[in-house]
Amino acid sequence: NSLMTSEHHPSTIIVQSVVGCMELVELNVGGKKFITSRLTLLMDKDSMLAAMFDPERGHNAIALGDGSFFLDRDPKYFRPVLNYLRTNNLHIDSNISCSAVLEEAKYFNVIPMQLALFAAYQQDRFQNCDFTKEQLQALHTLKKDLEGEEVEHGEVLSPASTVASAKEYREPNTVRAEITRKELVQIIASGGIDTRLRLSGVCFAYQDLSGLDLGNCNLTVSDFSYCKLQRTVFNDSNLSKCCFKNANLQHINGNGANLVGADLRNADLRRARLCQADLMAANLAGAVMDNTTQWNGASLRNVKGITAEQKRLIKEAGGDI
Repeated sequence: NSLMTSEHHPSTIIVQSVVGCMELVELNVGGKKFITSRLTLLMDKDSMLAAMFDPERGHNAIALGDGSFFLDRDPKYFRPVLNYLRTNNLHIDSNISCSAVLEEAKYFNVIPMQLALFAAYQQDRFQNCDFTKEQLQALHTLKKDLEGEEVEHGEVLSPASTVASAKEYREPNTVRAEITRKELVQIIASGGIDTRLRLSGVCFAYQDLSGLDLGNCNLTVSDFSYCKLQRTVFNDSNLSKCCFKNANLQHINGNGANLVGADLRNADLRRARLCQADLMAANLAGAVMDNTTQWNGASLRNVKGITAEQKRLIKEAGGDI
């Protein structure tokens, strides 16, 4: 059956909107070409990039003759901003000025990235941090404003202070789903994208995604915390660095899945099928499993939080730990 127009079925507007976000966009940044998805550019709805490339807000980016969109910025400093939008993590080469990257994040109004840079500074993660005193004060003020607290004039936080509260802002989408179950079902059913669904870095937190077929998909760095995922199919999917904290994963088919570095703290893994899955360096602290969890051929080297009893169960089920 062909998809009817949204004039007759208003719910299909969601399909068209979300699938449209998956289209590729070519950017010309100071002469350097970047190819990304519209979904990536819309990741931070308050950013300048979202305002430029959101069709619902007029899509006011400047198109060149070759179809690319021109941004008069330095590509060296734009790349970390784009990568942050892709992964919700900082990726800055050691030879790149952190100060210049911060100014780029400020220019595009990517506030979560600015706060992530501040958190990284507080945790002393930069080898050669060149933030100025003025920049640090501005970041401190920004964070306190978002916390609803006043900042004393001239106060600058040291790298050892308020790490926990700063870290909170590095994960801004942990309670707000970016794509709901209904929208995800419509994306899959619409056939508007290829069969290897690519939704990396998306927040699905607190959603009921039970029973969906998400096999052979690229869902890296996505947030499934507190999700209901009973009988969901993830076989052969890329789920590296995904968050499944407190998720219900009973009866999932995760055979062959890439779960390297995944956060599975307090996840319910009873009756889960994880044969041939790669869980290297995953965090399993507090995870619930028993002799119904299938581990045959799974790699669990360097996993965190595992108990002696859980290690025994995994070995008896044929897992490599």
